[in-house]
Amino acid sequence: MSKTRTSFAGVLLLGAMSLGGWQVGQAQGVPPPAAYGPDWTAPRGYSDYYQENGQANLAARQGYSAGFAQGESDSRLGHSYRPTHDNTYKHVPDSPQNINRNEFKHVYREAFERGYAKGFGR
Repeated sequence: MSKTRTSFAGVLLLGAMSLGGWQVGQAQGVPPPAAYGPDWTAPRGYSDYYQENGQANLAARQGYSAGFAQGESDSRLGHSYRPTHDNTYKHVPDSPQNINRNEFKHVYREAFERGYAKGFGR
């Protein structure tokens, strides 16, 4: 009987952890991976800064999307304006192999700050 309770409790805990991790990832502005596919829709203001002309700018897409989501979250939660304070800004995702890492980081962070400003409402 206790084995059944332990198994059930383990399943509940695992489920709660899974949901909690998803919510934390969303709150930190981590966009879902599908956001970079052919059906990707840019957050408000993206096209003001980045014209893709049929060629996806992965660094700008990732940075702007993450910044926009984090800016919205910070504004909604009453935080001060702090675009470079977030871990998503500090820890840039891995760049594709054919893109220079330093260039990718520069474009990502620039786009993050722009997206954050729009998301925050500036």
